[in-house]
Parts: sequence; C-alpha cells; structure tokens
Amino acid sequence: TTEELPGLGGPGLVVRIGTTREPLALLVVRGDGFGASQRVFVRAAASVLHARLALDRQRHGLAESQDRARAVVETSVDGVITIDERGRIETFNPGAERIFGYSAADVRGQNVHVLMPEPYHSEHDGYVQAYLDTGVRRIIGIGREVTGKRASGATFPMDLAVSEVRMADGSRIFVGLVRDISERRALEQEVLRVAEEERRRIGQDLHDGLGQTLTGIGLFARGLVRQLAAEGSPSA
Repeated sequence: TTEELPGLGGPGLVVRIGTTREPLALLVVRGDGFGASQRVFVRAAASVLHARLALDRQRHGLAESQDRARAVVETSVDGVITIDERGRIETFNPGAERIFGYSAADVRGQNVHVLMPEPYHSEHDGYVQAYLDTGVRRIIGIGREVTGKRASGATFPMDLAVSEVRMADGSRIFVGLVRDISERRALEQEVLRVAEEERRRIGQDLHDGLGQTLTGIGLFARGLVRQLAAEGSPSA
C-alpha cells in the first residue's frame, strides 16, 4: 500500500515481510507514484528478505536445539559415546570420562574396543560388521549388561544401550549410553553376604538354643519314664 507515513515526512510503499499469520517485519520505501515494475521489485526484495529472515530463525532454532542437546549430553551422569560405522569414537562426554578415566582427546578417533576387556575387545568389530552386513542385532538396539575396562586396566560391570542414528548424508552413527553399576553390584553382594550371615546365625541359634532345650526335655522325659515305671504306672 502507498500511504502517508508518520515520521517519515511523506508517502511511501509499505510491504509486509512474512505471512499473514506470521509477519516478521515491514519493508518501507519512501516515495510517491510507484510504477508496476517498481512495486514488483519492492515485493521481490521483500520476498528475499523474508527468506533470509526465515532462514535466520531456522538457524537460530537449530542452534538452540543443538545447545539444549549438548547441555543434556554434557551434564549427564551417564556416559554418552558415539562411534562411526568403523567403530571409531567420535564423541565422548564428561560422564564417559568419569566412568572410564580417559579424556575425550585420549580416545577420540580410536576404536571403541579400547574400552573393553577380552574377549569383548576382539569380538566387537565382528558384532558391528555382522549387523551392517545382515541387519541382525546382537548389541544394537538391545540393552544389556557388559564388562568395561577403565584407563587403569581395571574392569567393571556396566549397563550398555546402543542405538543407531542415520545421518542426512546416508551414513550411520551408533550412540552408546553407559552406566557404571559397580556400586549396585557391590550393594547386591553385600545384601547376599548379610543374608548368608543371618542364615548362619539363625542356624547356630537353633542348634545352640533350641537344640539344648530339646535335649533337656528329652532327659526330663526319660527320668519321668523311670519314675513312673518304678511306681508300676501304665503311663510309663
């Protein structure tokens, strides 16, 4: 529309940038007597600006989404590890650093089997290749308990869940979620130990306490039998 524009000292052409439902801005061109070609040019400029603003908004939204995802991964107490189709480690979050004792720089680019003791160390590449060749899942998409190896060489039990992510270029990455369950296993062992000690204590109490009581009752009963027999009582 062409109209008087307050504050600009004269008429001008006003074109909305965006849609009716989602206007982004207004493009204002000062002047009067705009011809058809000039109006087409201004509208084309508005379309270009609309595309650029929409792209900027998409980039901003994508950046926010990436920041949120990064914050979740970086602050997770669990280990989050991504590997490529050849098993090479691409990302290694702080949770994984705490669990395994490696820094991300130490393991990035290395085969993920560096985090596994034998025999898993040697078998891992075969699992991945077999899945890529056949699609049969032995680890991918299946949570299971496995054994991990720390930088010190110590082994520990861990829960491992692996998922597959297909990228826009057709490649695949695999995301592993790792949880150290050493404390849980230690607690389970302690519960079993306490239960076994309690079982033994109860058995000892039965042997020492109830056993002695039954022995005393038996002795008393035999003495009573002798007494009744001496008296000629049929109750003997």
